[in-house]
Amino acid sequence: MTKITNPHDKFFKEIFQDKENVADFINGIFPVDLKENLDLKTLQLDNTTFITEQLEEYFSDIVYTCSYKKNRITISLLFEHKSYAPAYPRLQLLRYMLNIWETNIKQKKRLAPVIPIIIYHGKEKWNNKTVSEYFIGMDKSLDRFMPCFDYLLADLSAYSDEDIKNSIFSRVSLETAFLLMKHIHDEENIKKSLEDY
Repeated sequence: MTKITNPHDKFFKEIFQDKENVADFINGIFPVDLKENLDLKTLQLDNTTFITEQLEEYFSDIVYTCSYKKNRITISLLFEHKSYAPAYPRLQLLRYMLNIWETNIKQKKRLAPVIPIIIYHGKEKWNNKTVSEYFIGMDKSLDRFMPCFDYLLADLSAYSDEDIKNSIFSRVSLETAFLLMKHIHDEENIKKSLEDY
């Protein structure tokens, strides 16, 4: 089991180890083209630990598998619990994805696609750079040699409290968790946002 260095991570792991919460999160946050191809009845927590010591500072280890059309797909829920955005999140995600694929190979399984998801609630604006943009002054002709992949970002500052409570999610446990995450740095707002519960 990965050592959890951030005290908030234990709370978030408890929330997202509940399959019903994860299904609610997917229904509320995922783009339609992904959501409509996932069979949420097949959602299953994968207890294999993929986080290395270098990554445990950034992510807790929550991984689900789910049927995608007729195939199996690995859905990785990666939680960013810092009050600032990391400088190179795509490199961290790439290392995490490689860990999953190396485990697939060791277990003689087919390589499973991975959907990385970051739930962010820091104070800074999240900067969604491509890997190519990490290399300052790089010639565009070198872009084809850079890893190219995307991730889903749930930046809680982009959602109003009313949306979190009334339209995005249906489970009170997930609504409460997201409101707590969103206002973790502001005790007064935590009280206000939870008044209806």
